[in-house]
Amino acid sequence: MALAKKTVTGMKDITPQEMQIREYVMNQIKETYKSFGFSQIETPCVEHIENLTSKQGGDN
Repeated sequence: MALAKKTVTGMKDITPQEMQIREYVMNQIKETYKSFGFSQIETPCVEHIENLTSKQGGDN
């Protein structure tokens, strides 16, 4: 039995041209923050629905 494939809504592909602009802007932002002593972190871009609907941890 074949699985039904369905694209995720709300997600967008970024073209190579758009990626160049995005990288430039992101590097400018990172360098500015770094110059003020901030450190970079990375958090997940997708979260389990249970975490978002549990009403724990403040504003989700």
